[in-house]
Amino acid sequence: MVMGIRNKVMFCFIVPIVFMIIIGVSSYQKAARGMNDKYQDSTMQAIHMATEYIDMSCTFISSEALKYAFNSDLSRYFLGLSTDDPYEMSQLRDSYKKEIAAARAGNSFISNIHIITMEGIYMISTSANTNTDGFYKAYVESVPSNGKSVVSWIDSHPLLDEQLKLNSKSDQYILAYQIQSQANKACVVIDVSSAAIEEFIAGMDLGEGIPFYSPLFSHSKIGSMYFLSEMS
Repeated sequence: MVMGIRNKVMFCFIVPIVFMIIIGVSSYQKAARGMNDKYQDSTMQAIHMATEYIDMSCTFISSEALKYAFNSDLSRYFLGLSTDDPYEMSQLRDSYKKEIAAARAGNSFISNIHIITMEGIYMISTSANTNTDGFYKAYVESVPSNGKSVVSWIDSHPLLDEQLKLNSKSDQYILAYQIQSQANKACVVIDVSSAAIEEFIAGMDLGEGIPFYSPLFSHSKIGSMYFLSEMS
């Protein structure tokens, strides 16, 4: 009889405790799932905003290149129409060298801007001196093309790197946008800074192994899915 009462008392204590444990575990799991869902939602929102920002930067870079490729004054320069007046040529070259330098300073994603001209015409670049002869034909032959024009986004331009000795840390680029001039007498190349991209992604602080996608990264050099853990 005593043992029966003891068992009943123990049962009365154990049952509520078991129910409390079950309820506690269930509540914890629901809360954990809710927090995880909120974290994922906020993370994906941050990634989406970052993707839009980088895509906007890429659009700006392509627009900047287009501006120089189809500029009327530069078109005359590319064609050598001002060769009879060396002073005018020099003034025009210096003016646009300052302009592309200002464009680079105003956008951290740009590491360099190059305007590659034909042989016999000095090229314009943020990393070249004022007396660097153009090598347009050799350059166009050295980069990928679609049969009609050069491919817009490329991951390297070895000939340009060699000619201008682009080997300093500030010259490092992850991708480059290029476009030929209207008369196919010059090619504008804008390098996208490796350091700026790495700094931007690292600053997001989303944790390791989180995929970040942008059309900018859908290139063979870094793949369409870029993992932040590889940036550390």
